[in-house]
Amino acid sequence: MLTLAKGLWRTSNIIAFLVALITGLCAYLLFYLEIINAATACLTLIAAAAFTLPVAAMVNLRRAMLQALNQVIAAQAYGQVLRNVVLILGIISIIILSDNHLSVESILWLNLATYVAALFAGQYLIRKYLPRGYFYSNAAFENRAWITIALSVFIFKVMTNIDSQADLLMLGIMKGSYEVGIYNIAKKFAGLSSFGLLAVNMFLQPVISGLFAENKKEQLQKILYQGVIFSTIISLFISAGLIIFRQYILNFYGEEFSAGSTSLIILTIAEFLNVAFGSVATILILTGYQREANIGVAIALAANIILNLILIPPFGVMGAAYGAFISTILWNAIMLIYLKRRTGLNTSIAGAISKANEKA
Repeated sequence: MLTLAKGLWRTSNIIAFLVALITGLCAYLLFYLEIINAATACLTLIAAAAFTLPVAAMVNLRRAMLQALNQVIAAQAYGQVLRNVVLILGIISIIILSDNHLSVESILWLNLATYVAALFAGQYLIRKYLPRGYFYSNAAFENRAWITIALSVFIFKVMTNIDSQADLLMLGIMKGSYEVGIYNIAKKFAGLSSFGLLAVNMFLQPVISGLFAENKKEQLQKILYQGVIFSTIISLFISAGLIIFRQYILNFYGEEFSAGSTSLIILTIAEFLNVAFGSVATILILTGYQREANIGVAIALAANIILNLILIPPFGVMGAAYGAFISTILWNAIMLIYLKRRTGLNTSIAGAISKANEKA
């Protein structure tokens, strides 16, 4: 097992670094060769961003590795806290040493420095938490299988990102920036309802694959029910607060944003139901059913686009909200059905309540 882990780690580092480096260099060349117009002064800024990309990829990879080693808190602390501390200290140093001259260029290079610091810290932490036998094992490779899985996960991420932005994009095309501004604020606040689910996923990811591979389904199911109960309770309180105080929240940005009040209710309920379905997409992917997860999100994406085309012209912001609501329910329902059929597992709060009633 350690031999495969070592091979996977090496392959992941090489692929992530090369893809990020090539992407950064291509972006820089597009501006340098004036294929995309930019002022000469901007080339330095683009260079800083291009250099940052591969380093950031290495940092994110180490954060994922720490999570896989059950060091979730360490992964978050080094990835976010350390970078923020280095950034703040760097900004203070620049202000003191350059008589308050803080430029965009210096901030970008400072951002690169924070990633470099995080990279060294992450490497140290990984060496600290890796099992001793890892360093004495030979690397084994199953690159074909790994690349196939990576491509499936990549496709899933691309589709979920498109799905999350489709309503904003289509609202902007069909209605305009005013409606997009109102809808965007409502959507960002509604997203707070998913905080509990995100937290649960961070702690669940390192244990899911292991328990499933060892066929410890009863133990895994128990953990999934505990996770969905915790995240649903957290989401319930946040959602209730958002709905009750929605007018105060939206009016903070201006009275015109109160027009998004009903949309905020719809999107908040959608996010709450998303949490109530549990970590269904995460479980499908981590148990090897990436294809099923992709089918679910592809159907939801198609439905989201079609619903937006139908609902946005007559209803505007409300139409986009209803489209997001329906597509959210659709993709969770499809993936939950697949999960039950393929693994026998249930991630939903409904399943947890049903199980509790059986025991009672």
